Amino acid sequence: MAPTFGVVFSGDFPLQRTLEGAVLAERLGFDACWLGEDFFYHGGIATATAVAERTERMTIGLGVLSPLPRHPALTAMEVATLDEIAEGRLILGIGNAGMDAPDAAHAEESTFSDARRSRAVQAADWRRDGHV
Repeated sequence: MAPTFGVVFSGDFPLQRTLEGAVLAERLGFDACWLGEDFFYHGGIATATAVAERTERMTIGLGVLSPLPRHPALTAMEVATLDEIAEGRLILGIGNAGMDAPDAAHAEESTFSDARRSRAVQAADWRRDGHV
């Protein structure tokens, strides 16, 4: 198997530069464009869709898309649509990652109960702050 080369853009990188960089990377022969997603920055699915519309052959990787803020059905719908737009070039990385994620050597099995608890706390905060 031949080695592959890719570029990585984090969610806090300026969007226009990410899109221009992906196009340039494909023109220069890179095989993949990986996009990160983190809270309060550019959304990975939307950014990957924009990259897919501007490129033709590069693999588009989402790594890592968090399952916590989105309903699983919505995630499945959005990712399936993105993969259709990308004509099968999408690789999806899904999981809880970031500064507070445990390293792989000490990872424990997580459940969606953590996500439910997190959403309940968030909903209570929103109600308290008058947003709901």
